[in-house]
Amino acid sequence: MIKIFIFLIITSLSFTQNNQFNQTIFVNGKARKATFKVSRSSESFFNRENFFIKKGKIIEIISPDTFLIQNSSRLEEIKLIGLLDISTLQQKNLSKSIKNKITRKYLNNKVTIYKPKNYKDKGLDFNHAYLIKKDIIINLDILKQGLGIIHDGQEIFKPLKQIFVQSMEQAEKKKRGLWGKL
Repeated sequence: MIKIFIFLIITSLSFTQNNQFNQTIFVNGKARKATFKVSRSSESFFNRENFFIKKGKIIEIISPDTFLIQNSSRLEEIKLIGLLDISTLQQKNLSKSIKNKITRKYLNNKVTIYKPKNYKDKGLDFNHAYLIKKDIIINLDILKQGLGIIHDGQEIFKPLKQIFVQSMEQAEKKKRGLWGKL
């Protein structure tokens, strides 16, 4: 097993007018530019007012947009909000390859499940949710890796909609996952 260590050193920090800051960081000895947005909201992004919240463990990746989660002593099939079911694609090898990548990354991970309380108003079923592993929104991470496509028929949590679209466009532009070689 090869371990890669990432060393992060902040060398400069400058704020822009729209609550962003630019910074130069070093990753494995190479300088990289990064831009971050700063939010001044004291509200929790995912809160109990808008979401049913549970803990669980991913025990199977059924398809790229459907995970089997064990929470307490129950098994629950969770469909990831915002992702189109690509397991029905004509190219079965592509779908299988994507499923394998997602399985390697997320199988047996502990997650927090966020199900919208107003799921019917959003065109969702009760088994639709956002999955979060520590500080990573798995639904979004799959788009960033180019391993998913946004589902136009589902309403994505408004603060996330633009980020989802930008992440998929960036993956396509950089030819990640579906958009390039797997």
